[in-house]
Amino acid sequence: METLCGKGGGWRRVASLNMTDPNEKCPTQFRTYSQDGVRACGRPVTNSGSCVSITFPSKDIQYSQVCGKVIGYQFKFTDGSYRHQTGSSINSPYIDGISLTYGGPRKHIWTFISGATGSGIYNRCPCGTPKSHSVQESWSAPSFVGSQYYCEAGFEGSPQLPYDSKIYTSDPLWDGKGCGSSETNCCQRTLIPWFYRSFTHSTTDYIEMRICCDEGTSDRVAIEPGVPCRTCSYCKGGRYNLCPDMQFCATPPVNGSLANYYVHAADFCYKLPDHVSFDEGALLEPLSVGVHACQRAGIGLGSKVLVCGAGPIGLVCLLTAKACGASDIVITDLDAGRLDFAKKLGATSTIQVKTRDTRLLAKQVEEALGCKPDQTIECSGAQSSISAAIYATRSGGTLVLVGLGAPEVQIPIVDASVREVDIRGIFRYCNCYPTALEMVASGKVDVKPLITHSYTLEQTLDAFQRAKTGEGGAIKVMIRCGTE
Repeated sequence: METLCGKGGGWRRVASLNMTDPNEKCPTQFRTYSQDGVRACGRPVTNSGSCVSITFPSKDIQYSQVCGKVIGYQFKFTDGSYRHQTGSSINSPYIDGISLTYGGPRKHIWTFISGATGSGIYNRCPCGTPKSHSVQESWSAPSFVGSQYYCEAGFEGSPQLPYDSKIYTSDPLWDGKGCGSSETNCCQRTLIPWFYRSFTHSTTDYIEMRICCDEGTSDRVAIEPGVPCRTCSYCKGGRYNLCPDMQFCATPPVNGSLANYYVHAADFCYKLPDHVSFDEGALLEPLSVGVHACQRAGIGLGSKVLVCGAGPIGLVCLLTAKACGASDIVITDLDAGRLDFAKKLGATSTIQVKTRDTRLLAKQVEEALGCKPDQTIECSGAQSSISAAIYATRSGGTLVLVGLGAPEVQIPIVDASVREVDIRGIFRYCNCYPTALEMVASGKVDVKPLITHSYTLEQTLDAFQRAKTGEGGAIKVMIRCGTE
């Protein structure tokens, strides 16, 4: 540390937070941000400008000099030192960035400013290149900051374009590297990435680090893609999935949500906990189908379950049935690879369908379980599979039809009738997102293994082709829009 600070010996370290260490955790009052293998600490979710802070005691050490290093990342659009937005009191979020102070009342040590963009006239660093003199004044740092600051942006694009809700990981801040043309004087300083401050007196005051921004953080949410009318008898009765005026994404004439920016009804957005990723949030949609199916089937502790079809929906039904307490689950499919995948997810046994004899297949299910299943969830929609499901389900049991195939199918309805096998349909889901989110957030269900391939928004056609063909063992193909 002596060499790097460049100020001789006699230094004592009083604080360290290294988020490149996978075992390091953010302080409890901070939120952990993660993207592209980078982890960083920042403000928790808030609807307005704020600071979040941590104090480091001096351990009764008398000091008159402070030296250190802070590396950060730009998140979304930051205003730098644009004081029409931030204010100028040391106790306010006077910059977008990090404020380092000591004691109370706060006394300034160093300021780390996150500019808006590295190049062009909208840099918003005190040393930036503005389009007018009046703008330069509004970008100047408060008087108590003086020259004790660094300023850099991680974003190099046009500020006229929308900023993604992401961490700009390619250019870390305040490291003296990747400096844009408008921020060179702020970004390439003598000691950077280290800072050094000398006082005219000694003190034992604590040191405080605050992460500040003049605007609120956006909530990370998962959207339930169907928005009903909220006024019909189905909606008022709690079965809004049956609403005749449902507006469901990607169901013509309603457009889908494959876009960088998308507007959705707030009451059908579900806030994600910090430890739940956007990928997991996206998979709440198919998982909700599994939740609805298992609820309609009445699966509970000790249930013996048959799942027909080991595609994505069959697999989420498997995961949900396990979480509901099913003791034994057998799953069928034509594809041996998908059955192997289902086994890894927790299926008790698997059956590769090689016969057209539906009664024989039902017998194989009974042999695999040691009895007929209490509940069957049919996810293929194939006529032969529905027939086998009826024959396989125990008398008095329940068959839930999830898969949708031909509009009309021929099935052994008399067999189901005389044995009182209840046949129930499901259509999407209702009131299932909160349950699905709780299952993921609590760790009872791990949906991450379902994601086998991922693409950018620009690669959407390739993603759909992969999902259509199943090439490479595709299960769930994720299209990411540049966030997280």
